Amino acid sequence: TTNSFIPELVDALHPDVVVADVVDDNRTWYQPGTKQFDQLERNYAEILTRSDIVLANCEPVAASMRSFSDSVEVVPNACELPEGVRRGERPSELRGLRGPVVGYAGNLSDRIDLDLLRGLVEARRDWSFVFLGSTHLDRSALELAEEPNVRFVGTRRHDDAQAIIRHFDVALIPHLDNDMTRSMNPLKAYVYCSLGVPIVSTPVANLDELAEFITIASGRDEFVTAIERAISTGRRQPDRAALLPHSWEQRVEHVLAHLDDVTSARPLDHE
Repeated sequence: TTNSFIPELVDALHPDVVVADVVDDNRTWYQPGTKQFDQLERNYAEILTRSDIVLANCEPVAASMRSFSDSVEVVPNACELPEGVRRGERPSELRGLRGPVVGYAGNLSDRIDLDLLRGLVEARRDWSFVFLGSTHLDRSALELAEEPNVRFVGTRRHDDAQAIIRHFDVALIPHLDNDMTRSMNPLKAYVYCSLGVPIVSTPVANLDELAEFITIASGRDEFVTAIERAISTGRRQPDRAALLPHSWEQRVEHVLAHLDDVTSARPLDHE
């Protein structure tokens, strides 16, 4: 829904059914009135008015898209069901690190609470903090690279990223509370869960269904305590049965059923 060529493509191909999947409200990345914001606004309007089905990954995004479409179905992100893959040897990106590995995987943008992270890094020099992800939109996080117990590993392919995350002793979701984070359903939480990594998070929006897998903390001291507790408890094997309701398999079944409901309510135009 952010590609400006999609409306033209839909008009040229005349598909029987158009399904739009709105992952996040990307307008929250920009200030209202800016060129980028206005372009996204036009694009959402042009694409969603052409769509038979509109999906959103959380209720706040769905609510923001309902100004363009009468019906928006909420389908959250999901996890890959665990396959019993062994952790294996520590990847080269993590070799030489000392102490427990506390990691973050995701886009390192202004959604991140850098003050919180700096406080954690300074409070526990015996822990290694690893950041996996891109800084291409906002390089502020790289200020932490000078710290002796911090390592940035950049972006990695899916399988390589999972291999790194498997070796996190604790995974973080240190998000700020702002318009951007209120309009997203962090995929990283589902990835952490599927790999059996303990999670400590700020009170981030739109993750209520994963509450049993996440420890919520506010501020440096609560985070330190929660991370210490997770380290002492140790990792647990991912529970396939517990994760099944949050799996991609279940999401796909939901979307296909919704697609059948919508398309069966009207004849398809095969001309």
